[in-house]
Amino acid sequence: MSVHGTKPQFLFSAPLRRRIYASPFWQDHASGVRNIEALVDEALLLKCFGGTYGGTNKPSNFLCLIFKMLLLNPDKLLILEFINNKDFKYIRLLGAFYLRLTGQPLEIYCHLEPLYEDFRKVRMMNQWGSVENTNVDEFVDQLLLRDVVLDVTLPHLPKRGHLQNQGLLEPRRSQLLLDTLLELDSSEKEDQNTRRPRKRSRIENDQQDDSSSPESHTQTSTSSSSEPERRSRSRSRGPSSNS
Repeated sequence: MSVHGTKPQFLFSAPLRRRIYASPFWQDHASGVRNIEALVDEALLLKCFGGTYGGTNKPSNFLCLIFKMLLLNPDKLLILEFINNKDFKYIRLLGAFYLRLTGQPLEIYCHLEPLYEDFRKVRMMNQWGSVENTNVDEFVDQLLLRDVVLDVTLPHLPKRGHLQNQGLLEPRRSQLLLDTLLELDSSEKEDQNTRRPRKRSRIENDQQDDSSSPESHTQTSTSSSSEPERRSRSRSRGPSSNS
Protein backbone atom coordinates (compact mmCIF):
# COMPACT_ATOMS: atom_id res chain seq x y z
CA MET A 1 0.00 0.00 0.00
CA SER A 2 1.38 3.40 -0.99
CA VAL A 3 1.21 6.58 1.06
CA HIS A 4 1.51 9.91 -0.75
CA GLY A 5 2.56 8.03 -3.85
CA THR A 6 5.36 5.99 -2.26
CA LYS A 7 5.92 3.08 0.10
CA PRO A 8 5.34 4.15 3.72
CA GLN A 9 8.90 3.41 4.85
CA PHE A 10 10.26 5.72 2.15
CA LEU A 11 8.76 8.67 4.03
CA PHE A 12 11.98 8.41 6.04
CA SER A 13 15.14 9.35 4.17
CA ALA A 14 17.61 6.62 3.20
CA PRO A 15 20.32 7.80 5.67
CA LEU A 16 17.79 7.82 8.50
CA ARG A 17 16.58 4.34 7.57
CA ARG A 18 20.16 3.02 7.67
CA ARG A 19 20.74 4.54 11.11
CA ILE A 20 17.54 2.98 12.40
CA TYR A 21 18.46 -0.49 11.11
CA ALA A 22 21.89 -0.16 12.78
CA SER A 23 20.59 1.08 16.14
CA PRO A 24 20.71 -1.25 19.18
CA PHE A 25 17.04 -0.58 20.03
CA TRP A 26 15.94 -1.66 16.56
CA GLN A 27 18.03 -4.79 16.59
CA ASP A 28 17.14 -5.84 20.13
CA HIS A 29 13.50 -4.76 20.32
CA ALA A 30 11.74 -3.11 17.39
CA SER A 31 12.80 -5.52 14.67
CA GLY A 32 11.00 -8.36 16.44
CA VAL A 33 7.69 -6.50 16.66
CA ARG A 34 5.20 -8.28 14.39
CA ASN A 35 1.93 -6.51 15.16
CA ILE A 36 0.54 -3.31 16.64
CA GLU A 37 -0.15 -4.96 20.02
CA ALA A 38 3.51 -5.79 20.47
CA LEU A 39 4.41 -2.25 19.40
CA VAL A 40 2.14 -0.86 22.12
CA ASP A 41 4.03 -2.96 24.68
CA GLU A 42 7.26 -1.28 23.58
CA ALA A 43 5.62 2.16 23.49
CA LEU A 44 4.50 1.83 27.11
CA LEU A 45 8.17 1.72 28.10
CA LEU A 46 9.00 5.07 26.48
CA LYS A 47 10.28 7.70 28.91
CA CYS A 48 10.75 10.46 26.31
CA PHE A 49 10.44 11.18 22.60
CA GLY A 50 12.80 12.72 20.08
CA GLY A 51 14.47 12.53 16.67
CA THR A 52 18.18 11.87 16.23
CA TYR A 53 20.87 12.82 18.73
CA GLY A 54 24.59 12.79 19.31
CA GLY A 55 27.52 13.20 16.94
CA THR A 56 26.47 10.18 14.87
CA ASN A 57 22.77 11.14 14.75
CA LYS A 58 21.51 8.09 16.59
CA PRO A 59 17.76 7.58 16.20
CA SER A 60 15.68 7.73 19.36
CA ASN A 61 13.53 4.78 20.44
CA PHE A 62 10.49 6.91 19.62
CA LEU A 63 11.66 7.39 16.03
CA CYS A 64 12.37 3.68 15.66
CA LEU A 65 8.80 2.88 16.71
CA ILE A 66 7.41 5.40 14.22
CA PHE A 67 9.40 3.67 11.48
CA LYS A 68 8.08 0.29 12.61
CA MET A 69 4.54 1.65 12.39
CA LEU A 70 5.22 2.65 8.79
CA LEU A 71 6.28 -0.94 8.05
CA LEU A 72 3.26 -2.42 9.84
CA ASN A 73 0.88 0.07 8.18
CA PRO A 74 -1.85 -0.22 10.87
CA ASP A 75 -5.51 0.52 10.26
CA LYS A 76 -6.50 4.16 10.55
CA LEU A 77 -8.90 3.37 13.40
CA LEU A 78 -5.99 2.05 15.47
CA ILE A 79 -4.08 5.27 14.88
CA LEU A 80 -7.08 7.28 16.06
CA GLU A 81 -7.15 5.15 19.20
CA PHE A 82 -3.52 6.14 19.77
CA ILE A 83 -4.39 9.82 19.36
CA ASN A 84 -7.42 9.63 21.65
CA ASN A 85 -5.49 7.78 24.35
CA LYS A 86 -5.49 10.12 27.36
CA ASP A 87 -3.66 7.78 29.71
CA PHE A 88 -0.33 7.35 27.93
CA LYS A 89 1.19 10.54 26.57
CA TYR A 90 3.83 8.98 24.35
CA ILE A 91 1.33 6.65 22.68
CA ARG A 92 -0.70 9.77 21.86
CA LEU A 93 2.40 11.40 20.39
CA LEU A 94 3.16 8.29 18.31
CA GLY A 95 -0.33 8.42 16.83
CA ALA A 96 -0.13 12.17 16.17
CA PHE A 97 3.22 11.93 14.40
CA TYR A 98 2.17 8.91 12.34
CA LEU A 99 -1.05 10.61 11.22
CA ARG A 100 0.90 13.73 10.24
CA LEU A 101 3.13 11.53 8.09
CA THR A 102 0.44 9.46 6.42
CA GLY A 103 -2.86 11.32 6.71
CA GLN A 104 -4.75 13.70 4.44
CA PRO A 105 -4.90 17.42 5.32
CA LEU A 106 -8.51 17.50 6.52
CA GLU A 107 -8.16 14.51 8.82
CA ILE A 108 -4.84 15.82 10.14
CA TYR A 109 -6.43 19.11 11.21
CA CYS A 110 -9.56 17.37 12.43
CA HIS A 111 -7.77 14.92 14.73
CA LEU A 112 -4.67 16.86 15.78
CA GLU A 113 -6.15 20.28 16.60
CA PRO A 114 -8.08 18.93 19.64
CA LEU A 115 -4.67 18.06 21.12
CA TYR A 116 -4.02 21.78 21.49
CA GLU A 117 -6.01 21.39 24.71
CA ASP A 118 -3.52 18.85 26.10
CA PHE A 119 -1.07 20.87 28.21
CA ARG A 120 0.64 17.95 29.91
CA LYS A 121 4.41 17.98 30.19
CA VAL A 122 6.44 15.50 28.17
CA ARG A 123 10.18 14.84 27.98
CA MET A 124 11.95 15.44 24.69
CA MET A 125 15.48 14.35 23.82
CA ASN A 126 17.30 17.14 22.00
CA GLN A 127 20.03 16.82 19.40
CA TRP A 128 22.77 16.63 22.07
CA GLY A 129 21.14 13.67 23.80
CA SER A 130 19.95 15.55 26.87
CA VAL A 131 16.32 15.58 27.91
CA GLU A 132 14.25 18.75 28.27
CA ASN A 133 10.62 19.40 29.13
CA THR A 134 8.00 20.50 26.65
CA ASN A 135 4.21 20.07 26.34
CA VAL A 136 1.93 17.97 24.19
CA ASP A 137 0.28 21.04 22.64
CA GLU A 138 3.68 22.49 21.68
CA PHE A 139 4.63 19.31 19.84
CA VAL A 140 1.27 19.31 18.02
CA ASP A 141 1.89 22.91 17.03
CA GLN A 142 5.18 21.88 15.43
CA LEU A 143 3.47 19.08 13.50
CA LEU A 144 0.90 21.48 12.06
CA LEU A 145 3.21 24.40 11.29
CA ARG A 146 6.67 23.02 10.46
CA ASP A 147 8.00 21.09 7.48
CA VAL A 148 10.70 19.20 9.43
CA VAL A 149 9.99 17.70 12.87
CA LEU A 150 12.25 15.28 14.76
CA ASP A 151 14.67 15.32 11.81
CA VAL A 152 11.98 13.95 9.48
CA THR A 153 10.80 15.91 6.45
CA LEU A 154 7.01 15.88 6.60
CA PRO A 155 4.68 15.74 3.59
CA HIS A 156 3.33 19.12 2.51
CA LEU A 157 0.39 20.31 4.57
CA PRO A 158 -1.73 23.21 3.21
CA LYS A 159 -2.18 26.16 5.52
CA ARG A 160 -5.28 26.04 7.62
CA GLY A 161 -6.44 29.43 6.39
CA HIS A 162 -6.32 28.24 2.80
CA LEU A 163 -8.57 25.26 3.55
CA GLN A 164 -10.85 27.47 5.62
CA ASN A 165 -11.24 29.97 2.77
CA GLN A 166 -12.24 27.10 0.50
CA GLY A 167 -14.98 26.14 2.95
CA LEU A 168 -13.32 22.82 3.77
CA LEU A 169 -12.66 23.66 7.42
CA GLU A 170 -14.68 25.55 9.99
CA PRO A 171 -12.93 28.30 11.98
CA ARG A 172 -11.08 26.74 14.87
CA ARG A 173 -12.43 27.53 18.30
CA SER A 174 -10.11 27.02 21.21
CA GLN A 175 -11.76 25.46 24.25
CA LEU A 176 -9.54 27.62 26.43
CA LEU A 177 -10.85 30.73 24.69
CA LEU A 178 -14.45 29.55 25.06
CA ASP A 179 -13.92 28.94 28.79
CA THR A 180 -12.41 32.42 29.16
CA LEU A 181 -15.38 34.02 27.40
CA LEU A 182 -17.80 32.13 29.65
CA GLU A 183 -15.94 33.34 32.75
CA LEU A 184 -16.05 36.94 31.52
CA ASP A 185 -19.77 36.65 30.78
CA SER A 186 -20.51 35.28 34.25
CA SER A 187 -18.39 38.05 35.85
CA GLU A 188 -20.34 40.72 33.96
CA LYS A 189 -23.63 39.24 35.15
CA GLU A 190 -22.39 39.26 38.76
CA ASP A 191 -21.36 42.91 38.42
CA GLN A 192 -24.77 43.82 37.05
CA ASN A 193 -26.50 42.07 39.94
CA THR A 194 -24.26 43.93 42.40
CA ARG A 195 -25.02 47.34 40.88
CA ARG A 196 -28.79 46.72 40.74
CA PRO A 197 -30.62 48.94 43.36
CA ARG A 198 -31.91 47.17 46.43
CA LYS A 199 -35.60 46.46 46.31
CA ARG A 200 -37.41 48.09 49.22
CA SER A 201 -39.46 45.97 51.53
CA ARG A 202 -43.22 46.38 51.86
CA ILE A 203 -42.84 47.87 55.34
CA GLU A 204 -40.43 50.54 54.04
CA ASN A 205 -42.83 51.41 51.24
CA ASP A 206 -45.74 51.71 53.66
CA GLN A 207 -43.72 53.99 55.94
CA GLN A 208 -42.74 56.25 53.07
CA ASP A 209 -46.35 56.40 51.83
CA ASP A 210 -47.54 57.38 55.31
CA SER A 211 -44.95 60.13 55.67
CA SER A 212 -45.71 61.62 52.27
CA SER A 213 -49.53 61.58 52.48
CA PRO A 214 -51.45 64.96 52.84
CA GLU A 215 -53.31 63.72 55.88
CA SER A 216 -50.12 63.21 57.83
CA HIS A 217 -48.99 66.76 57.04
CA THR A 218 -52.38 68.12 58.16
CA GLN A 219 -52.27 66.18 61.39
CA THR A 220 -48.75 67.35 62.09
CA SER A 221 -49.53 71.03 61.49
CA THR A 222 -52.72 70.81 63.54
CA SER A 223 -50.98 69.22 66.47
CA SER A 224 -48.11 71.72 66.34
CA SER A 225 -50.45 74.78 66.30
CA SER A 226 -52.94 73.61 68.94
CA GLU A 227 -50.59 74.13 71.87
CA PRO A 228 -50.01 77.93 71.37
CA GLU A 229 -53.74 78.48 70.85
CA ARG A 230 -54.56 76.80 74.16
CA ARG A 231 -51.99 78.97 75.95
CA SER A 232 -53.42 82.18 74.40
CA ARG A 233 -56.97 81.32 75.46
CA SER A 234 -55.88 80.52 78.99
CA ARG A 235 -54.17 83.96 79.31
CA SER A 236 -57.23 85.86 78.01
CA ARG A 237 -59.49 84.19 80.52
CA GLY A 238 -57.09 84.72 83.43
CA PRO A 239 -58.32 84.50 87.09
CA SER A 240 -61.61 86.36 87.75
CA SER A 241 -61.49 89.20 90.44
CA ASN A 242 -64.18 89.80 93.05
CA SER A 243 -65.88 93.14 92.63
